[in-house]
Amino acid sequence: MTLSKLVATLFVPVIALTVFANQLYRQAAHDLSAWKGGGMGMFASADAPAYRFARAIAQTGGQTIHLDCFAPDLDDLLTSATHEPSKQNLSELARAVLAKAWYLHEAAAAPAPSPAAAMRFQRPPAVRYCPYPRAGGLGDQPVRFDSVRIAVYKLTYDRATNTLSAEEAAALDHVRLSSQ
Repeated sequence: MTLSKLVATLFVPVIALTVFANQLYRQAAHDLSAWKGGGMGMFASADAPAYRFARAIAQTGGQTIHLDCFAPDLDDLLTSATHEPSKQNLSELARAVLAKAWYLHEAAAAPAPSPAAAMRFQRPPAVRYCPYPRAGGLGDQPVRFDSVRIAVYKLTYDRATNTLSAEEAAALDHVRLSSQ
C-alpha cells in the first residue's frame, strides 16, 4: 500500500476521531449542551437548548438591576453562552452588555430562578424592564452599568421527587474598566 493510499484511507477516521474527542472535551470542560455537541448524548439527555437560560444582574450607582431581556443584537452571544457557558463566552456577553446603552423602565417583576434545590419564584429587589433601545423611563437617560453578573441556568427534572429545578451551570462577574 502506498503512502498516498494509506493517508486517504485514514483521513476520514482520523478527522472523525478528532471531532469526537473535541466534543467530549468541550462537554466535560465547558458544559457544552449534548444537543449542540452531537452524538448519542442528545437522545439520552434532557439538556436541550430550550432548557437553558441566562440572567444578567447589573450594578450602577450602587443600585442592583435585574435585566429581564437582552438586546436583539446580543442573540448570537447569548446563544453561545447558554449552549456552552465557558468563561470566554460569558465574558464576551458581559462585555457586550456593558457596552450597550440601556433605557430602563419600571415594570412588574418577572419570575427569577432561585438557587435553591427546587424551582421557586421570587421578586428580585430592584427589577426594571429594559425595552432596548427605546428611550423613556428613568429620566429618559441611557444607563451605563458599572458591573454585570451573567449567570446561565439549566433546568433539570428529578424523577424521584417530580421536581423541576434551575441549577446555575456557570456564572461570571465582569466589572467595567475605566477604558471601556
